[in-house]
Amino acid sequence: YPLAISTAQFTTNTQWAYVMTKIINVLISTAIIFPAFLLLKKFLADKQSLLWASIAAFHPSVFAFAPYVMSENLFYTLVLCSTLVMVDAIKTQRTHLHLLAGILLGAVFLTRTLGLLFIPIYIIAQSMHMKRSGKGTIKKHLLNLVIAAVIAGIFVMSWMIYNISFASDKPLGVYTP
Repeated sequence: YPLAISTAQFTTNTQWAYVMTKIINVLISTAIIFPAFLLLKKFLADKQSLLWASIAAFHPSVFAFAPYVMSENLFYTLVLCSTLVMVDAIKTQRTHLHLLAGILLGAVFLTRTLGLLFIPIYIIAQSMHMKRSGKGTIKKHLLNLVIAAVIAGIFVMSWMIYNISFASDKPLGVYTP
């Protein structure tokens, strides 16, 4: 999240930087329409998907947080993106999608620690798909699961190493209540 809003700091005028940060927040929060539409398209017709994706953009949690500089704006969009990629990865068992799922799972966790809930969800969904697919695909399913876990771990560990080395002495950074 700090990376996304840091682009607004190109100026020394703090008022302009704050306005740009709010614009970036609005763009990030309205970007929820795209993964929502693509995810809904897997289950509904195009017109219905577009309608429900538009309604998702006006969901109170998305709509209310848009003008505020908060990580929820990025979190909700990342949650839908990671869900979309996880569904495709589990359905197709393509390794590059599991790699992307690992990156997104790491990003969701780094945005909000609530993202940890997606790890067991991903494991359970992959296990259920593996059970349905039969014995011949167990090795492929486990390999893809390990790839996603390792990539998510590398993604999170790199941030932790940075925080310990440069930013603070706390692995996940400094939180203020």
